Amino acid sequence: MVAAVPASLTAFIGRDDDVATLGRLLESTRLLTLTGAGGSGKTRLASEVAARATHRYGDGVAWVELAPLADAELLPTYIVDALGIEHGARAPMAALTDTLREREMLLVLDNCEHLVEACAAL
Repeated sequence: MVAAVPASLTAFIGRDDDVATLGRLLESTRLLTLTGAGGSGKTRLASEVAARATHRYGDGVAWVELAPLADAELLPTYIVDALGIEHGARAPMAALTDTLREREMLLVLDNCEHLVEACAAL
């Protein structure tokens, strides 16, 4: 079910304070959003934090890349498909909710900027 955290092609240098802060925040919150200017390293930071936090989650870390998705109405279906969740006749959102309710996992949604409202509603 788990889509892998993107592999790092380079060493992660610096931003130790950011990694530590985000790690602590993940221990005490259910939703964490990274924002910043394009090219500021949000994805690289998120992938580093997620890779380091994998051991904390019994069902691992799931990474869903949203850049290819153009239609915000398809967001739940896209995530369900990316995670390999069978939904049959159930609505994708119901299948996603039912599945994740039973999991102890970190779900990372990357590149949400063109789907801000849909991601907030999700």
